[in-house]
Amino acid sequence: MEVRHRGRPVELGHARQRTVLALLLVEPGVVHPTGHLIDLVWDGAPPPTAHNVLYGYIGRLRRCLAGIPDVALGRRSGGYVLDLDRDLVDLHRFERLLGESRDRAGDAEISATIRAALRLWRGRPFAGLDCRRLAAVAVAAERDRLAALRRCHELELRLGRHHELVAELELLAEEHPTDEITVRHLMIALERSERRAEALDRYARTRRILAEQLGIGPSGELERTYLTILRADPLREPRTAAALAGPAAPPRPAQLPAGPRCFAGRDDELRALDRLVGGDAAARVVVMQGLPGVGKTALALHCAHRLAAGHPDGQLYLDLRGYDEERPPLPPADALATLLRSLNVPPHRLPAEPGELSALFRSVTAGRRLLLLLDNAATADQVRPLLPGSASCLVLVTSRTRLTGLVAQDGAAMLSVRPLTAAHSVALLRAVLGDRPVEREPRATRALVELCAGLPLALRIVAANVSATAGRGLAGAVEDLASSDRLTALATDDEGLAIQRAFDMSYRVLDEASRELYRTLGLLVGPDFTVRHAAVLADLPEPRTRALLSRLQAANMIEQHTDGRYRLHDLLRLFALQRLREQEAPDRAAAARDRLLSWYLDTSGAAASALRTGTGRPRPAAGGPRDGRPAVPTVSDALLWFERERANLLATVHECADHGPYEAAWRIADTMGGYFRVRPFGGDWLAAAEAGLTAARRAGDRNAIASMRLSLARARRHAGQDEAARRHDPEAPRPRSRPPEPPGPVETVVPGPASGYLSRP
Repeated sequence: MEVRHRGRPVELGHARQRTVLALLLVEPGVVHPTGHLIDLVWDGAPPPTAHNVLYGYIGRLRRCLAGIPDVALGRRSGGYVLDLDRDLVDLHRFERLLGESRDRAGDAEISATIRAALRLWRGRPFAGLDCRRLAAVAVAAERDRLAALRRCHELELRLGRHHELVAELELLAEEHPTDEITVRHLMIALERSERRAEALDRYARTRRILAEQLGIGPSGELERTYLTILRADPLREPRTAAALAGPAAPPRPAQLPAGPRCFAGRDDELRALDRLVGGDAAARVVVMQGLPGVGKTALALHCAHRLAAGHPDGQLYLDLRGYDEERPPLPPADALATLLRSLNVPPHRLPAEPGELSALFRSVTAGRRLLLLLDNAATADQVRPLLPGSASCLVLVTSRTRLTGLVAQDGAAMLSVRPLTAAHSVALLRAVLGDRPVEREPRATRALVELCAGLPLALRIVAANVSATAGRGLAGAVEDLASSDRLTALATDDEGLAIQRAFDMSYRVLDEASRELYRTLGLLVGPDFTVRHAAVLADLPEPRTRALLSRLQAANMIEQHTDGRYRLHDLLRLFALQRLREQEAPDRAAAARDRLLSWYLDTSGAAASALRTGTGRPRPAAGGPRDGRPAVPTVSDALLWFERERANLLATVHECADHGPYEAAWRIADTMGGYFRVRPFGGDWLAAAEAGLTAARRAGDRNAIASMRLSLARARRHAGQDEAARRHDPEAPRPRSRPPEPPGPVETVVPGPASGYLSRP
């Protein structure tokens, strides 16, 4: 690999530095994330100083390329990108010329275009650079070169240029003695040059080599050519030579839609995919699953374009319509027929029986290096008949469902596509809108990122609306989302581009029981929940609830983020609440909310009593624990329950303080006071007490107000706010260096080695 400027070579430094440049040249205009580029340069085993070393390489390469016009090596969106005209790179010019040759008319014009592409070759690509990624690109390019040579030879034989071809074909046949197409072309050229004996001798040599090296005999085409020459049939007329050379080779499929123009983040997913498809134990089927709008198709297309060079026999794309509201999912038989026609199987050869179609597809793809992208799959049964049997093919599947059947039965690998981080969300907005709007309105940018909750579809919709509305800006977009129904606002004038539509397509394929539970989960206000929360809300037995949650998790409508605890994405929670209001009677929703609040009150009261430091007096509750036993029987269990539910209880207190019922807010805050005296989370204690006091005042309950003022005084005293504490507790004594011990026996909770906590009088 070398760079020339004004006819002279440019000094590029040592091999690893040239490797960095080569990797950027292979994909010009594409942002290479820093971590991903490091993995490629050091083949997955970078040194600890790799970031600094790479930074040094980039700096030196910038200086090397500084004098070349229209070539810029820059940093963008957490990675590096080389911007230049692709035609300046021999590899891409070669690919362009081959593509143009397919559009040419006439054998002479086509062969001239292919010859122009072949003249760009000078030995083995990337010689001297030790990099697995570049080696794969070199192998793919070499296969393209051989395919182009064969096509060119076929055309030139048809044009009667056999004399000029003999020497070139002899060299190529020596390099590739088992390449029967080249040998056949050489035999035709020799015979037409009146060297019939040499043509027959070449056949005999090839037959012996095939038997010795591969244990096979010549193909039917080579055998027919040999018999034609042996019978001394005239091969001197161009028409006969063309017939012998066979029909023009059909174009290889290249069906991938264009990749996303602006792509940001996904460093973890790209590294994970490289690990899955690389090495000797590479996965041949990768399922990319995630919730609606999370960017599965964009990531799959980006990865497919990156991997296309390693699959020179073609790339196939098929939308399986698993979640299309207007059309049913694509049946496997129809999908197979489409794929086989794309692989140039004539329609009259397609069998009618689905099993025979699948067998024919495996036969046609055997030994070929194909990449197959199956988008929007609904079930494993829809995908399984479309899987090639050959390990040389790679299949990428996108789905809103986990498709665990493909993992268990077909050895597929699973790649979870998660919402973008805040930093990557900002990077995506920068990529779509440019740096200036983001830098001009940093607060609005942060607010938009929070409102879109990491969903690339939502971010792209917002960016599209900002771009289409002159003078509106990011602050205007924040105002639109905050002042209206956020789901309705996340849409464009294209009906297919809307968050609500994406969610609705996933919602509709659920069974009715799963939809009913999902709607009810919209009432939850905390960050996560358990089977018990869901069972209380839905008034169902826990085993039944667990089964329904598994269905929702498989459909990516909820996520199990830790063992036994689930969560709803922010926008999916809004969608669930929207469906609840539209499809459930108000009294049913109110009853579900009351069951959950009663359970919170009973359980938190029992937990506070177990700690013997709370002041809560839990009331009996209809719809409390189903088994009738105390919710929290021991001190250890009480502490553990409060630890796990602290964020949910705080969110519930704030929700009830704002919207009612007010009694639930101050009672839950009261029971939490006992926990905070043992585990004093200062900020949370203050927040709970202040919200409880607000609720008590709104309820007009004087006893509740007094209790909450006392709790707030204790929280502020613990936080060191002594003056504020006395304002809320007029009877509080002056602060001393050490507070007096409370009278009588109390229980103090201290760390213990066995259960984690011990009770000590």
